[in-house]
Amino acid sequence: MKKPLFICVVLVMIIASAASLPFVLNAGFGQPPQGAQLSEVEASPHYRDGHFHNTLPTPGFTGQQNMLVAWWQFLTRKTENARPAQPLPLVKTDLASLSPEQDTLVWLGHSSWYMQLAGKRILIDPVLSSYAAPFSFLNKAFAGEYPWRAESMPEIDLLIISHDHYDHL
Repeated sequence: MKKPLFICVVLVMIIASAASLPFVLNAGFGQPPQGAQLSEVEASPHYRDGHFHNTLPTPGFTGQQNMLVAWWQFLTRKTENARPAQPLPLVKTDLASLSPEQDTLVWLGHSSWYMQLAGKRILIDPVLSSYAAPFSFLNKAFAGEYPWRAESMPEIDLLIISHDHYDHL
């Protein structure tokens, strides 16, 4: 009984991995730096021997576990309180109505921020959809998050993308 279940799980993992390859290999998931950006990276004190090195120890997400064990636990273990029991409290600020001369910082949810500083409107790591994955069913926002949409944003002077996760592209 256990062997057929194991075979099914392995087959599902292989099929899921193969199906995700076109998305993972897509240029939108990030490319190695080139040209001036590569020169800047190579000049960094963190860049040695052809690789980036953290200055602080950074353990892997699996700790001492085998990667397959970690994936199995991730897929099968139900995490308590992983999602809020009720929608997150929210006050939707009308960003367009804020005086550009007033220095302001508004958290838009997830890792997204809207900032006004010295008369400049700055948008940082925007997530302007209700999901953060190539497919809408994979990673949905919590209830009550992300009431802002691109069309409700004022004209932005500076857009900052600090990392190339799919949800910010």
